Order: sequence, then C-alpha cells, then structure tokens
Amino acid sequence: MRRYFLCFLFLICTIAASAQDDEDHSERPLRDALPLNANDNPFIGGVLLGGNISSIINDYYPRYSRVGVNAGLTVYTRIRNRTWFSIELLYSQKGCIGVREVASYATGSFFEKYHLRLDYVEMPILLHAFVKPLYHITIGASYSYLLSEKETLFSDQPYVIDPLKYYSRKMGVDYILGGGLHLGKKIYLNIRYQRSLLPVRDLAHVYPIVGYGNFYNSCIAMQLMYMVR
Repeated sequence: MRRYFLCFLFLICTIAASAQDDEDHSERPLRDALPLNANDNPFIGGVLLGGNISSIINDYYPRYSRVGVNAGLTVYTRIRNRTWFSIELLYSQKGCIGVREVASYATGSFFEKYHLRLDYVEMPILLHAFVKPLYHITIGASYSYLLSEKETLFSDQPYVIDPLKYYSRKMGVDYILGGGLHLGKKIYLNIRYQRSLLPVRDLAHVYPIVGYGNFYNSCIAMQLMYMVR
C-alpha cells in the first residue's frame, strides 16, 4: 500500500508542476466549473453531505458493512490554476457491523453479530489537482477526534465488553486518496478511500474473540459538495 501511495503522490506533484504551463488555456473552463473570478486567488466555501461505508482491519468480520454519515463544511483556496488546497470539518461515523457463522456445543451452528460504532470529528487537509475541468484527483491526510463509541457482541452466551478495558484511541490520523467529478453548476461528487495510519485500537484493548491484531479504520466515502463564494 505504501508503494501505491508514493506513486499517487508522484502523480499529483507532476500534475501540479505542469499546471502552471497552461494556466491561460485552462482558466476559462475552470471558471465555468467553479465559482471563480478571473484574476483573483479566491477562498471558496462548500457544504458536504454524504456517507461512509466502513470496516475494521484485523477483526474477524472482514468486509465493508457499516454505513454512516459523512457531512460538514469545507474551504478551498487556489495554489495554482489547476491546483487547490482545502480544509474540511466533518462529522464522520465509522466502525463495523460483522456477522459470522460459528459452532456452539450448547446451540449448534448460529450467527454471531458484532457491532462497533465510532463517531468522529475530522479535519481533512487535502490537495486537489484538476486533470480536466470536470474532474480532479485528491490526496491528503485527516486528523480525527473520537467523540463516542459503542461496542456490542451477540453470541451463544452473554458477553459484557468492559469499556474501561476495551476502548479506542481518542486521536487518529488517516491518509486519503480519491477524486471528484463536476456534476453541474457548483455541485461535485467526491469519492475517497481513507485508512488509518495509526491503530484505532491496540491489540491489548481488543476483545479477544472479535479481533486478532491492532484495529485500523478502512473507509470508502461518497460526498455531494455544493460550492459557494
């Protein structure tokens, strides 16, 4: 994954470096796609509304299963004509909803269910390269703070997961790769992949029968973005 990340970073830097060569040629199309003035270096605000499809890496339920909210505000500023920098403030729901079939001496085969809900405030810091006026590539990092978490396990016997012993970190850092598509005047669709760089939960704080290593968030986010001046 690190190799792909470095290749993507090189691509972004190449696009950003070449953007200055044809600013005059691409200024008009970008003004049509975004609410820009002709010669300024504007700050543009936006509203984001969308959702996450998330999972936990190193649990026993390896698939994208929890759907949550991803919504907030963003501010863009232009570095060069085709290169933009943005900061977002988001409310983001992550975690997992896992189901697996297990065998029990008491009940026979049954479906065990595990729920982990993580509610964050996030601040993504992103670089956007407009390959064409209609779409752009995004790379960056997100800093998050855990507002709340809820963990439950439904199995063949009652399990009480002690939140004082099994808990997640309050602070987190993720990397983000993605892109955006211009749908209409001032409206974009953003699609991103986001993964924790630091463990969300250390193995010592993972309930033994639900995971086998440090927990990491993995998330696919889709947002509608409405841009305003």
